[in-house]
Amino acid sequence: MKKAILVLDDNTVFRGLGFGAIGSYWGELVFNTAMTGYMEALTDPSYAGQILTFSYPLIGNYGATFKWAESKKIHPVAVVVSELSDNPVHRESKEPLEKILEKQKVGGIRGIDTRYLVKIIRNKGTIQAVLSVYDNHSVDIVKQVTINKPEILNPNGKKTIVLIDYGLKRSITEELVKRDTKVVILPATITASEILLYSPDGVVLSNGPGDPRSYTYAIQTIKDLLKMDIPIFGICLGHQLLALAAGGEIYKLKFGHRGINQPVLQTKTKKAFITSQNHGYAVSNGSVPINWEVLFSNLNDGTIEGLKHKKLPILSVQFHPEANPGPKDTNFLFNNFFQYL
Repeated sequence: MKKAILVLDDNTVFRGLGFGAIGSYWGELVFNTAMTGYMEALTDPSYAGQILTFSYPLIGNYGATFKWAESKKIHPVAVVVSELSDNPVHRESKEPLEKILEKQKVGGIRGIDTRYLVKIIRNKGTIQAVLSVYDNHSVDIVKQVTINKPEILNPNGKKTIVLIDYGLKRSITEELVKRDTKVVILPATITASEILLYSPDGVVLSNGPGDPRSYTYAIQTIKDLLKMDIPIFGICLGHQLLALAAGGEIYKLKFGHRGINQPVLQTKTKKAFITSQNHGYAVSNGSVPINWEVLFSNLNDGTIEGLKHKKLPILSVQFHPEANPGPKDTNFLFNNFFQYL
């Protein structure tokens, strides 16, 4: 379901459902009071560069066809309606109006009070506005930041580590390479069977952006890895994905942890460390899977900051042990992971 927001130059904001093409549009906000002829109005070149508001409450009910058009294209940059019909009926209609707008790269907002909007325009005169249409579904940001093909660093290293790139930081690769490791960086969409082709001594799940619950392909890969008794080290997003693969749950924090001064407590030693963090989601405290234990917790809000399997060579942390520029308090975790190899 698309959503949309319309912002006027006096900072009045309308939020509604989106239709047509995803994107942001700006122009002079105008209105049309006709009860029919929306296709004719939309193809009128006089509306070029404008955001066209239809005051008649129902638009699109008899479909659309360029047979009714005044020109060969839609001219308003965006469209505003109260209600858009999803099931048009007319013997000459070729397709719903939204389909034409989408093809012509014109966005729109519906489900707002157009009567109130028209009153604003009539009272204030010329108004500039911005309309943004966006997809309400989770966007797969990881696929935008991951590498496209495998990369190998330090090919003569003594151990082989597969590093799955969900949006990894260079500092992680540097920590692995300086421990005389061959680092095979693989795309986020890699499968467990493809990982095994590199005969890894261990797997590192990198940091990355977005909601971990939407990356089902990554969760499945980790689930398969958990059956193979391979040492695994998850960092930030990698920690969250590992928790989901193990059966845990994730929730969105109110404002996230972002900074280089986040205090965490190591559960067993009761030692405190200052960490670097950048995340908006966390593992639910009540969802730690069987055979797993909490490795660290946040001293500010008690959120889980690390997990460790009780039997298998697997651990993960929510913070960044590679911490560039710092602090380096938890850099020792890389050594802890290498003891598993």
